[in-house]
Amino acid sequence: MKVINGVGDFAKIISKDVLAHRRREWDDWYWHKYEKVLQHQCDTLYHQDKLVYHQFLNQVDTDYYRDLISHISPEVVKRIEEAVAGAAFALDYTQDFEVYLMLGFGHVLGTSCGKHKPFVYFGLELLLHDQVDMAYVIAHEVNHMVRLSHVRKYRKSKGMEHLTFGDVLVLEGLGVIHGVLQVENGLEANRSDHKSQTINKMPEIESFKKSLMIHDETFARIEAREEEWTDLLLDKINEPMTTKDWYEYFVINNQVDDQVKPSGIGYYVGGRLMSSLVAKGLKINELTRMDTGKILQYI
Repeated sequence: MKVINGVGDFAKIISKDVLAHRRREWDDWYWHKYEKVLQHQCDTLYHQDKLVYHQFLNQVDTDYYRDLISHISPEVVKRIEEAVAGAAFALDYTQDFEVYLMLGFGHVLGTSCGKHKPFVYFGLELLLHDQVDMAYVIAHEVNHMVRLSHVRKYRKSKGMEHLTFGDVLVLEGLGVIHGVLQVENGLEANRSDHKSQTINKMPEIESFKKSLMIHDETFARIEAREEEWTDLLLDKINEPMTTKDWYEYFVINNQVDDQVKPSGIGYYVGGRLMSSLVAKGLKINELTRMDTGKILQYI
């Protein structure tokens, strides 16, 4: 595991008081240094070219970020490293990977990539927020990295180009339940008996809520119609995953308008489905590497 701490580089960018100078610095060297991560975000989150980052530079609250940077101590970075190592250990993941700790995109908490050299990215302005429990987030993204690496290799071997809705439902569900396991069972890097650990029950509601990171009102709306939402999403498992599906079922905006679907349905349903399998005795490290079709057969 290699940790790339981009905080100092971002500090150099925002040290330029003239906006045009910041953009020039970004284009001249920052983009090239972190292109792998930034291009991945362009492709998977924004669906735009790299000029989208100029919009973020235009909106950066310099005073806020300078204060935040002053509080990111070596001890904070060490805590993150230990949590990442613990999550990878719980999955028996021994392949080399990178961990990017960066700033500048206040709405991106974490992303991951399982192809080429795998990596996870964490946006420290959100990861270190008082209302975020980093253990859930870190386990979630590490699980994605390992899961995506397996799924892409499997689908490529079968000549399948795109992920299905079922692939993403399982992917996000495993991320959610891995966060719960990491917190409830303390699957840390110093635990030699982690392979025997299962929750053998559905997760505690409060722990499940924290792993989902949705508001109480939104959680209650989904929970009240859980069976209906589950049937709806299971009917879609063989369909190709689309950008429309991503925004409709997975993007979390904590919408409380009863006229529209509550956000995060996919995380909730996926998490409940995967929780039920772990409660039956299936282990998180096995599920994370299991083909989607086989997982769905257990449901």
